Amino acid sequence: GYTDMGMKPFKHKYRLLDNYGNAVPEPNEDDLWKIEVYKNCLYCFFDVSSFVSLITVLAYLTFRFYVWSCYRKYRSLTMAMELQPNSTKAFTPAMLIHIFDSCNKYAAGYDVKVGKHPCRPSVKQVTHTCKRLPEGQRPPTAFTGFLQRYGGQSVPGVPCINGVCKYRNMVAEHDLKLIIGCGVVLLWTCCLFRPCINMMIEKKKREYASRRR
Repeated sequence: GYTDMGMKPFKHKYRLLDNYGNAVPEPNEDDLWKIEVYKNCLYCFFDVSSFVSLITVLAYLTFRFYVWSCYRKYRSLTMAMELQPNSTKAFTPAMLIHIFDSCNKYAAGYDVKVGKHPCRPSVKQVTHTCKRLPEGQRPPTAFTGFLQRYGGQSVPGVPCINGVCKYRNMVAEHDLKLIIGCGVVLLWTCCLFRPCINMMIEKKKREYASRRR
């Protein structure tokens, strides 16, 4: 049997016949091996590319959430500094949340222009606060707003790095394009990439099949 001589010599010596005794064309073992290697290479490329794409998107979304979280803290701090410029005490997280909520209610009821009222600080004002905190004021931390607001708990959080407002401004400038790009990458990776790989494999199989005719 083929187990003694191997599949390739077995196919070469014996022909596959149909019910009527006609020879049936069989794929060449070398072609099958090449197709298998081709398929494995494509699947490996798919796995690596998908992993890199998903990690890149996740990293960007995490970074985006981080810089916006820090920026909101600095924005609240800017409101507090503008409303109480002579304060000698550090603003606590609870105070900043109260000021932020009060300012939002005030701004919603009046036509307050950005940069013209303490409750609507400009990007330039917030960026200035990022660079120069009041004496004795602890730097804000990211990812703590929800627990501080709704749980009343003070958690360490992730320290906001120097220049975080500058990075937030860069993200905000291109945010729509980057979000659309992330959506396209996810759509391609999760829905379109694998079918394209399968189509390439089927095309390669048809190419080898046409050579045997």
